[in-house]
Amino acid sequence: MGDTTKTNCMPTYGAEQKRGEAAMHYITEGELRRQYAQEHFDTFQLPIGARLTPSARQFLIDFRINFESLYHKKSSVRKEKQVLCDSSTQTQALKDDMRILGARLRLLAHKALGVNNDAAQLLECVGGAWQEGTLAKTTCCFSEQQLQSTCETIPSLPLNACVHTVYFEMTVMCLELLRCIHFWNSACFDEAASRFLDSWMQQAHAVFCVLTTYVEQVKEGTSGD
Repeated sequence: MGDTTKTNCMPTYGAEQKRGEAAMHYITEGELRRQYAQEHFDTFQLPIGARLTPSARQFLIDFRINFESLYHKKSSVRKEKQVLCDSSTQTQALKDDMRILGARLRLLAHKALGVNNDAAQLLECVGGAWQEGTLAKTTCCFSEQQLQSTCETIPSLPLNACVHTVYFEMTVMCLELLRCIHFWNSACFDEAASRFLDSWMQQAHAVFCVLTTYVEQVKEGTSGD
């Protein structure tokens, strides 16, 4: 290792490594300690291809020595691009789930026709939009209370309940919506995609709220018989 500069910057290792793809060099805590004992420094920079061992990294942190790697600079650019790519991929995956749920909502809407036409109309409205990978027009589908709902309780119908089977299918749909909400709630998106996710989760919760309300109503009706 060479002499430190007047700015107390420790010189980089292996000048020959800067020219291209040299063998990987791991800088150890012992190397850093020997250099630091010769002359204290407050800045340390790694060349391309060099790495710090965990103990060497901890040494720099403990002694509050600023450090960065030319490799890490390039790596961070790649990571930023990867984040954008990952966010785009996740957004597409979310829309794929939306389309599947949308198709299932529309199937449930078809089964609800003649049994609960209000539910059928709502499910067709939301399901049709989701199946296209877009959000439904909330003002046409939900009340403000439904949009603000965070309820996650699903009423359970008794096996011998004298109700149409579509209400049992509504409880299945509620569970599926809840599973997707919990899964996507832990996903990481960029700002624009996060806004879309938040809007979709709000609609999913609203559909969940509506369906659980219908199931609860028929459950109460059977308990009074």
